[in-house]
This record gives sequence, C-alpha cells and structure tokens, in this order.
Amino acid sequence: MRFVIRLVLIFLFLFTVILIGGSMVLAMTVEFFIPSASGSANTTADIIILLGMLILFIGSLLFFAWFIGRPIYYIVLWIFQLAQGCYEEPFKRNMYSRESGTLKQPYKLYEEMIVQLRTLTETLARNERERIAMDKMKEEWISGISHDLKTPLTYITGYSEMMLLPKYQWSEEDKTQFLKQINQKGLHMQALIQDLNLSLQLNGQRLPLHVEPVNIVELIRRTVADVVNAPWASEYLLSFHADIDLLEMAVDPQFLQRALRNLIVNAIVHNPNGTNVTVSLRQSPTQIIIMIEDNGIGMDKETVDRLFDRYYRGTTTDANNEGTGLGMAIALQLIAAHHGEIDVASRKGEGTSVRVMIPLS
Repeated sequence: MRFVIRLVLIFLFLFTVILIGGSMVLAMTVEFFIPSASGSANTTADIIILLGMLILFIGSLLFFAWFIGRPIYYIVLWIFQLAQGCYEEPFKRNMYSRESGTLKQPYKLYEEMIVQLRTLTETLARNERERIAMDKMKEEWISGISHDLKTPLTYITGYSEMMLLPKYQWSEEDKTQFLKQINQKGLHMQALIQDLNLSLQLNGQRLPLHVEPVNIVELIRRTVADVVNAPWASEYLLSFHADIDLLEMAVDPQFLQRALRNLIVNAIVHNPNGTNVTVSLRQSPTQIIIMIEDNGIGMDKETVDRLFDRYYRGTTTDANNEGTGLGMAIALQLIAAHHGEIDVASRKGEGTSVRVMIPLS
C-alpha cells in the first residue's frame, strides 16, 4: 500500500512538472513567434526569466528521470536476468548506501518490489541448486540401476549358455544349481522393475489403497519371517517382539508389508554380517508404534537427512543384495498413504533406530 501511495505522489509530481513546463513552452512560443498576441514587446528580462524557467523545467525532468528511471532500469535488468536463468542480484552494491547499508533514496520507492524480487531470486536459485543435485542423483541412480540389471543378466545368459553347450554333459545337481542361480537373478530383476513401477505410481499419486481389516501383529510377524528366510539374510540375527497378540486395523496389507519389508531389508543390507535387528510392536491410545532397531554401523547426519530421497543409494556395503535407491522412498510414501510417519535416529558406530507410527483410525 505504501508503494502505491508513493507511486501516485511521484506521478502527481511528474504531471505538475510537465504541466508547468508545457505552460512555459507555450508562453515562450507566443512571446517569440507571435509577438502581436502578447500585447507587449519582447524584453531582455522576459527572455532571461523564460530561459531560467526552461532550464529549471529541464533540470526537474532530468532529476525525475534519474530518481524514477534508474531504479526502473535496475528492476527491468533484474527481471531480464531471471528470465535468462541468471539467479543473481545485478549491481547490488549500487543500491545501498556505503555508510548506513540501507537502500539509496531512489530505490526506496520500490522497496517492496525489490524485496519480492530478492525472495524470488533466492527461491529460483535454491530450486536450481536442488534441480542440479537431483539430476546428478538421477544420473548416479541410472548408472547403478544399469549395473544392477546388467549383473543378473550376465548370470542368466552365462548359466543358460553353459547348459546349452552340446559338448558338456551336466549332472542333474549342476543343472539344478544353475537353474537356482538363474531363478534368483530373475527374481532380483523382477524386484527392480516392481520398484520402478511402484515409484512412478506413488510419484503420480495414482495408487489407491485396498483397505481391509488385518491383524497387524501377524502381518509384521510374517514380514520378519519372510526376511529371515531369505538366503542373503542368513548371517543376521532378526527377532520380533510384540506387547499384544491381536490387533486388527484397516490397512492395505500388501503395501504395508512392502513398506515394513523395505525398512527391515535396509537395516540388513547396509550392515555387516552378525548384526542384530530387532522389530517390536506396541500400542498407544491413538496409534501403533513399530520399532526397527539394529546395533550396526549407524549413519552420519547427511545420510539420515537424505535417507528417504528418491534415487539415493546410500553407503555401499559388502552385502550381496544391491539396492535400487527407491526402497526407502517407497516405504515413506506407503506409510504416509496410511496417514503414518517415520522417524529415524542414528549415530555412527552405534546403530540405527527407525520408528513407524500409524494412527489407529
């Protein structure tokens, strides 16, 4: 509002100056070119007065142009730079007084606009930095996914070619072993493709939940058992504890189990063999709390902050199972779809604690 008032006053001043100047120009025209209409002879004093008024008029216009035009030029240049993708404030040092550090007088009229432009510039610059970081993460993720797909394909083609060689007679035991490897790598590729598909659906908000009454205790127990029975988890110590034996909730069992499995698997694949992973369940008056705790290597603050970012693959480990960089992001989105939340606490060398909270209704 103050900006509008000041702008109106400035334009009133400009209108007055132009009106006075126009009157002077008209008077001089009449004085010099239509002497009969003036009713008196030209005198030196009249000329000096009119010239003085003209100089005053021109000086006022120049001052007004400097006072108004300079900030307008600065703002137009700023907007042009933003349109060209340069998210920096132009000639910043020319705007502020060296002594007080405040805006110079010509720029104070546009103070609100300058503040808004500065906010827009900072927002665009931050978005550009985030876009560059995301693009880098995508490139690294695509490279990792390509490697993850190439590795099982190498196993599949290699073992199948070996079985098809006519000059070798493989025993039934060898064939069975080859087929197990082919099946395992095929399942790994299937999991990668499912993660990609599910991530796209979640990102596009195109994933309806199929809610039904489910015994949460049994669902978590089956999830833990499924991970325990996986060959790559045989060297880890998993356990499950619950304060209750039966708790029915309206959830999507497939997606909730998928989210919990991703969280448990993450606690395994990013920790060394022999790590203890404990899953527990307790109920509060308003929600259920599922804890997934391990005594592994822990994470630094940067990893914790980026843990649920899409495409973030985390720290590499000696685990045979390779992640897609989507598992934790998928888990967060699936829990959020159940109106739940996930908290993570971790310290380097002290293990990690993941808390999943889902409201009872």
